[in-house]
Amino acid sequence: MVVGVGTVMLERAGAQVDTLLARPLWAEQGQITAGVQVSPGLGIGPDTLAEVLQRAGYSRVSVPERPGDFTVDTQRIFARDGDVDVLVTFEDQRVASVSPERVHRFQATELAGTGVSGERRKPVSLSELPEHVPLALLAMEDARFFQHPGVDAWGILRRS
Repeated sequence: MVVGVGTVMLERAGAQVDTLLARPLWAEQGQITAGVQVSPGLGIGPDTLAEVLQRAGYSRVSVPERPGDFTVDTQRIFARDGDVDVLVTFEDQRVASVSPERVHRFQATELAGTGVSGERRKPVSLSELPEHVPLALLAMEDARFFQHPGVDAWGILRRS
């Protein structure tokens, strides 16, 4: 019985994937977001947290006025996170306190997305790309791509 239910679920999931892949992938909306969580004891100083917030899309300003703005000094960060004002204090390169709540997760900020109106995407074939583009992608994803038959045993062992 369990095997039968598992088989049905697998077939349904496969059908959903096939339906999604039948359309161009750029037609699907998606996004990459960044969220940051802080709590007392976290081993991070104000300058490092400020860099993290900036990479997550927050704006370092002298006076925070809008959501997503923050200011930093040697012992604290004050941020406007949506409709919440957050104060993070530091002592010896560690978070000493967070208010108004003990733990705060800064709102996720969209770093990239697909399917957004105004984008001009068009499919291109591999032959239309400059030779270095697929090679660069392979170098990032699997530097030994041309040295193994499809499964890199050394790569798997290295990750274990």
